[in-house]
Amino acid sequence: NDGRSGEKIWYSTNGIRWTASTGTPFGTTAGNSPFSFAYGNGRWVVGGSDVGGAGGVLWYSDNGKSWSEANHPFSTSGNIVWDVKYYGGLFVAGGVFQTGGTVLAYSTDGITFTAAEGLGTLSVGYYIDNVMPPLDGYWLANGTDGTDGLVYRSEDGMTWTNVTPDTFFPGASGLARGHSWGKVDRGKTYRAVVTGSTAVENSNIYWTDDGETWNQVSDTLIGAGSVNGTSGLEVFWAPTPV
Repeated sequence: NDGRSGEKIWYSTNGIRWTASTGTPFGTTAGNSPFSFAYGNGRWVVGGSDVGGAGGVLWYSDNGKSWSEANHPFSTSGNIVWDVKYYGGLFVAGGVFQTGGTVLAYSTDGITFTAAEGLGTLSVGYYIDNVMPPLDGYWLANGTDGTDGLVYRSEDGMTWTNVTPDTFFPGASGLARGHSWGKVDRGKTYRAVVTGSTAVENSNIYWTDDGETWNQVSDTLIGAGSVNGTSGLEVFWAPTPV
């Protein structure tokens, strides 16, 4: 970040000397910033924001130096692509819905993205904050519908099902923010864990065995707001039980 505009993308061949990449709008205007990178099949994909241009953006590069804009179904104004993940030959991107757009899209080549199916009726306020690739055979994506927390599940990353519980980070600005794979009890199978925040209810952590049925860890974790010091953005897992 040069202090006058959004963040840029930089590359290095030795980790010591870095050079700004070319081709993206990042770093040209305040707010133009990359948010998430994914790498697969010899190609980089980055999602971010372009407040001075086309809204949410996806860009790709085969060398990390020069970038080209991907074809994508996210709306062309007021949008942000928050997260991009790669797994099993598929890129999946999540972002903000605006009129005529989507919150999830997928691509096999990182160049042309297609709007995901099965998302239901979307409206302004919906967005996906985090996409998690499979560990037990299914993708997860979480965010908000503008009021309550929101979770989608997918077997293939292309067709999704809304699996949000009835009371899942409810109320004003309810948001299911970060999720990761983790363990609840010693010797149990790996499970997805999601954390979130809401302005009117206590923040909490939920866990699941199958990505469909979610279980609240406790009635009260902390006060309204965030699960941790980073606004409930992340939950991490350890491969060794503690």
